[in-house]
Amino acid sequence: MGDRWQQGAVLDLEITGLNSTGEGVGRWQERVVFVPDTV
Repeated sequence: MGDRWQQGAVLDLEITGLNSTGEGVGRWQERVVFVPDTV
């Protein structure tokens, strides 16, 4: 994938934490990404 994000795009990233609602938290190109249904 290029350096532009589009809604619905599949990103390859590492989940480095969880927020208080159980969403995964990772980073893609210096941006924070929340991933639902991680837990």
